[in-house]
Amino acid sequence: MTSEFLSFAPKTYLKLTRSGISRRDYHILSYAEYLHSDPALWRITVDYMYSCGDVGKQQADEVLLRVPLRLHEKPEQARTGLVGVLKDINQTCLQYERESVRRTVCRVRFKYLNMPGSAYRVTSYQIAAQTLAREKDYGLAVAYSLSAEDWPGLGHIIDHMLDEYTSNGTSYPVIEILP
Repeated sequence: MTSEFLSFAPKTYLKLTRSGISRRDYHILSYAEYLHSDPALWRITVDYMYSCGDVGKQQADEVLLRVPLRLHEKPEQARTGLVGVLKDINQTCLQYERESVRRTVCRVRFKYLNMPGSAYRVTSYQIAAQTLAREKDYGLAVAYSLSAEDWPGLGHIIDHMLDEYTSNGTSYPVIEILP
């Protein structure tokens, strides 16, 4: 009976069960992979994957590194899109104690063509900080620049704050700036 089952079993199942993964984990990971076909379901996908030991954690980490950032949305939706996604990724990484993944997401650079001027390589956190600074939400902009370790970007945000203070007299208490 076992040989009959093995002749019909998918190759991935045989590979996973030989590596020591349980049938339960195999089926949960298969379902999570099915859910992952819809990029909007990444949160649920990683929840399932993180419940499946080391193999599931590795797969969930890869999903987190490839979450769609929704960079090509309309400018009025940019804040809720990119910033919201990054906030969710941060919360998920903290929930599952995946600091290395969070730091990688902060530092991953890619070519971003929608910025004024020529295309250059930036991190998603730098884009979020620039978007927030344009909207004068300096507290979150500073936080994202710090997470990305983008010191020149942080300097630009502080310059914007000082310019606004000198021209309008608008000040931002330190309590409100650093969340």
